[in-house]
Amino acid sequence: MFIGYRRWIFAIVIGLVVVFFYGPPKNKPLPQSGMQSSTNQINSKRFVEPQPDPPGYAEYVRRKNVLDSIVLDKRSYTGRSNDPLTANITFINKNDFTIKDFTVLFMFHGNSGTMIGTKKRTFYEIMPPNKPKTIKNISLGFMPDQGSSVSAEVIDYGIP
Repeated sequence: MFIGYRRWIFAIVIGLVVVFFYGPPKNKPLPQSGMQSSTNQINSKRFVEPQPDPPGYAEYVRRKNVLDSIVLDKRSYTGRSNDPLTANITFINKNDFTIKDFTVLFMFHGNSGTMIGTKKRTFYEIMPPNKPKTIKNISLGFMPDQGSSVSAEVIDYGIP
């Protein structure tokens, strides 16, 4: 019992010494949660080096959070197999700022749920925060032959 405990303490001390003398000031290694040891087995990887975020990751997360806050509230699609498909959609901007020129991706799905086609539409409109914006009679062309349902998602936006 004491041998494993001593090895564990020794690993902590050595890790701290290495960090103090050789580690950069900001990125200190984090001890793993599995550092508890037994007399027979000791975790061989003792510390995890924090990795910096890839370039552009913070911007990606910010844009993704903004896109997730634009809600497609009410949707209705009309059209028969020989008629063009039209949509009426109500958007709600749940952000604290105004959005403009947003792009919506419409996805056509078959009976099995497989996506069989897409259409992108950019709406050159201004969406104030926390107010609904309804766009009527959006022409989506013809439904694919095996299409049975349509879904929509906002994929891009601009800020005035």
